[in-house]
Amino acid sequence: MRIYNVKKASIPKVAVLATGLVAAVLVGTLGPLAAQATPRAKNCAGCHAVGGSTTATPSTVTPAGGAAYTVAITLAANPAGGNSGYAIVPVAPATGSTFGGNTSAALSYTAAMTAPAAAGTYTYNVYTNQGLTDPDGQASSTTYSITVAPVVTVPPTTVPPTTVPPTTVPPTTVPPTTVPPTTEPPVQTAPTVVITGIPPALTTMASATFSFVGADTSDPVGSLVYLCSLDGATASPCTSPTTYAGLTSAAHSFAVTVRDPSSNSGSASYAWRVDRVAPTLTMTAPVNAYALTTTLAPAWSARDDGGVASSDVRWLRAPLNGAFTSAVYPSTWQRTTARSATLAGAAPGFTYCFSARARDNAGNVSPWTSPRCSAVALDDRSMYATAGWVRATGGVFYRSTATVTSRRGVALVKTVQARRIYLVASRYPSGGTVGVFWNGRLIKTVSLQARSTTHRSVLGVTTFPGVRSGTLVIRTLTGRKAVQIDGVVLVRG
Repeated sequence: MRIYNVKKASIPKVAVLATGLVAAVLVGTLGPLAAQATPRAKNCAGCHAVGGSTTATPSTVTPAGGAAYTVAITLAANPAGGNSGYAIVPVAPATGSTFGGNTSAALSYTAAMTAPAAAGTYTYNVYTNQGLTDPDGQASSTTYSITVAPVVTVPPTTVPPTTVPPTTVPPTTVPPTTVPPTTEPPVQTAPTVVITGIPPALTTMASATFSFVGADTSDPVGSLVYLCSLDGATASPCTSPTTYAGLTSAAHSFAVTVRDPSSNSGSASYAWRVDRVAPTLTMTAPVNAYALTTTLAPAWSARDDGGVASSDVRWLRAPLNGAFTSAVYPSTWQRTTARSATLAGAAPGFTYCFSARARDNAGNVSPWTSPRCSAVALDDRSMYATAGWVRATGGVFYRSTATVTSRRGVALVKTVQARRIYLVASRYPSGGTVGVFWNGRLIKTVSLQARSTTHRSVLGVTTFPGVRSGTLVIRTLTGRKAVQIDGVVLVRG
């Protein structure tokens, strides 16, 4: 290796020249490197004198073939300092090389090597340096040798058989020894019981039958005793099956205990609910007995301690002069979980009645509710008008029509059947008064005067104890005051 003055070199160059030690070692073993700016020796021996301040001591001088060993390396310090390094290069026929350092100013290293596999004595050159390889640097080398011993094969040794004359030993009579038997107490295990027959978890039945079977690995099944208890009562002897009757609508529990002759025991239990009470259902709509629309919306509410499963809803209707039809059961209204429905296309003058029933999770069904009825108003055009009335139209009126007058003593007439009667009219600050007559008898005087104008006002007239047939007359009782009749509501339900 060519030597340069470390004092004249910059720190980056130190790192480059330190690496040169490694490069030189590889040149010595693997061949010359490519041309470089700095001339290099052909091998490390060109820069490193044998001996000097370097020592190399292998951990063993007689390693086995192919065995790993280490080499302890020391070198003398360079007064100028700098990174240090080492390289171990084999002398043929030795094999294996290594290098290290170049990252610190250490003065001792331990290198790992592997001995050649073949037997023989092998020599290795060890090169070291610290700082740049110039006259002020510190570069030296040494050698060490190891010997790999050959593997010795030892032939097997044949030992001739030795004949030993038989030796006759007189028999020895040993008196028998009687060992008393050891009696281990049996291991006692607790019996078990399994309930094999039960009522449904939710049922309407007032009786319940339970089946059960016990088992015991220590005692025969026939020796087991069973004790049964209902709803936490004191347990009493029982056999399988056991039946309980007269159960109330409530939550119940059953427990069975099995006991063996040693008083070991095991238990099992079951809980269920008896529900013999039907849910309750209330119709909440229609709210009013009259409707000024052809779309009706029945609604209902239901409750049950065990939960409501579904409801059934039906409707029927009657014209103003006829009987109710048979009930209609829309398919979407049966076993529904909804709480309201919609009936579109209701006809004016008809009374519609709705009823419903509820079903709980146990299968109990409530009775049908009383019908809740609402009548669609009959338009004023359906009533006979005496002279003095004017038929008017406008979006503010029920079905966009009204019968109007300001004359006294004019009438609207209709023969009907009804239980309840309502008048649909407009009210004004200057509104007049009408009398409502039933079969010629005045039953209601209705004032159409109000502080502000309102159209389609529904005014109650009367309620009969039952459905009545008769002639309904609406007659004006005042003159020169506006009277606008929009229709009548005739409720049969």
